[in-house]
Amino acid sequence: MLDLNATLPLLGPVAEPFQSLFSILEILVGGIFGIYVIMILLKIYYNAKLFGMLRHLRQDLSELKAKVEAMDRKLGKGKK
Repeated sequence: MLDLNATLPLLGPVAEPFQSLFSILEILVGGIFGIYVIMILLKIYYNAKLFGMLRHLRQDLSELKAKVEAMDRKLGKGKK
């Protein structure tokens, strides 16, 4: 089994870029307030995608309804 303290000098160069990245993100985001901002932005993004999908679904349903009504009229079984 490897000693954890023996592997730390090997991980130093690998972990250094991540430490600088996390320190920059910590400054930009700003703690708990930053987490809330990120969560709100993600919620807005996913809601926009959802509304777009629902808009396309509504359009597809109206197109299908028009096709079914056209087939109804063609077969002579339309509402009188």
